[in-house]
Amino acid sequence: MKRLGLALIAMLVLVPVALGRPAAAGAHPIGNFSVNRYARLDFEVDRVRIRYIVDMAEVPAFQELQSIDRDRDGQPGAAEAGGYVAARLPALAAGLDIRGGGTRVVLSPLPGAELSFPEGQGGLRTLRLVAGFEGALPSGWQDGIEVSVRDNNYAGRLGWKEIVVRAGAGVALRAPPELARDLSNELTAFPPDLLKSPLDVREARFAIAAGHS
Repeated sequence: MKRLGLALIAMLVLVPVALGRPAAAGAHPIGNFSVNRYARLDFEVDRVRIRYIVDMAEVPAFQELQSIDRDRDGQPGAAEAGGYVAARLPALAAGLDIRGGGTRVVLSPLPGAELSFPEGQGGLRTLRLVAGFEGALPSGWQDGIEVSVRDNNYAGRLGWKEIVVRAGAGVALRAPPELARDLSNELTAFPPDLLKSPLDVREARFAIAAGHS
């Protein structure tokens, strides 16, 4: 059973091997107390895939690292990071409320989540978790359904909050044009004119049907 558990962690999470300290970096652009979130929904025939990113600035990352670094050696190892991610993914999935035609889409984690600890200000680390989820669309979606999305994760925390919606082949998407734009390049390049007033999109509504956008 122990061997099976380790194999599951290895499947779910990819942790960078090099955890040593890189060159000094500046403070987080959204503020060192921020917890930033990004959700991109890609609608495919019969299912939706979500690319979900959590970007914690120096202060919340420091707090989170206390629970990750269980042996208190100052370096979150692969097993520690893998255990953290395996525990966090179900909670993050539960915090994403996606409904099609009023029916909630049940999300499952996809393999290959990535956890890293980029250098922040004052020798502190930040935290970046990139995860994937998918869920089946409700039957009859081909005839057209209204979809609602709400990100309930880290409610009340300051930070950038972004939702992006896209449609693949065979899916027609009717959504406000701003939902198609990735303004932060997956939380890696924030628009300078929005740094003082970060994007705050925690919910969205649109429609999908079979066809072509």
